[in-house]
Amino acid sequence: MSYDARTIVLVAPDGTPQLLDLPAGTPRPLPGVDANDTVIAWSSDGRSVFVQKESDTVGRLERVDLATGRRRHANSCLVTMVAVDARGLPSPVPGLILETPEDRKRHAAALERRQGRGP
Repeated sequence: MSYDARTIVLVAPDGTPQLLDLPAGTPRPLPGVDANDTVIAWSSDGRSVFVQKESDTVGRLERVDLATGRRRHANSCLVTMVAVDARGLPSPVPGLILETPEDRKRHAAALERRQGRGP
């Protein structure tokens, strides 16, 4: 919901995010955003939303102007997934099975990044 509580983002049956003006508006396209985007937050001025691709493990956050659909890089981060057990505590997982040259290349790059960050 926008900060002024006048507009919400909803997901249409085809998976496309849309805007809906309250209280009883008609859904309209959210320019520059598609079904592979997840809307994370509204900008404080209500003129943009922040989105991330659903499959993006690099964590690239983009700001999308609601009037023009123009996208601008806002932030990036690395996303770390942690397996947890029934008590919510970290749990070991089986090691990776690196089957293809691409798998091995990506794994080597990840190890390099990790070494660069330190323990």
